[in-house]
Order: sequence, then C-alpha cells, then structure tokens
Amino acid sequence: MNLSWPEFFQATKDRPHWRLVERAITMLGYKGRALDLGCGAGRDTRYLLSQGWRVTAVDREASQRHSPAGRATPGEPEEHPILDPGLQLRA
Repeated sequence: MNLSWPEFFQATKDRPHWRLVERAITMLGYKGRALDLGCGAGRDTRYLLSQGWRVTAVDREASQRHSPAGRATPGEPEEHPILDPGLQLRA
C-alpha cells in the first residue's frame, strides 16, 4: 500500500506506539535521551515523552514540522543528534 504523506499521517496519528519501543526502554532500565528517526505522526515520540524521555524526533517530510503536541518546532538544531554520544536509544 502506497500512501501519500497526508494519508499516512491521518492513518497513523492516533495509533498506539510500537510495542518494540516499549520493550526496548524496559530492557534498558533507565530514562535518557532518544532519537526517533522517521517519527511520522509522532506516536513513538509521544510514548517516549510520556515515559520521561527527552526525545529528538526527525522526519524527512518537510510538511512534518510539528511536535507531537501540534506546535511548530524550531528548524535550527543545536547539535547533530545522530553523532551525539549522549543518546541512549535510537527508535
């Protein structure tokens, strides 16, 4: 199934987080910083935030410029998160 970005966003925005993310943070055993690459509608990002994680969420879609709470996010990163050794989880 090939969906356009708006169709994909609508189809996934209210879906629950992936259980693999839940399992990964349980196995890790502590909270930290996570990088959600390909965050889409933000379902895993929302879950991680609700569990006390600090999350950098990135998506290649230019139209996806909103935080999970619906606010616009700044376009200028303070650091390159992929190279940041302080990240404990990359989802």
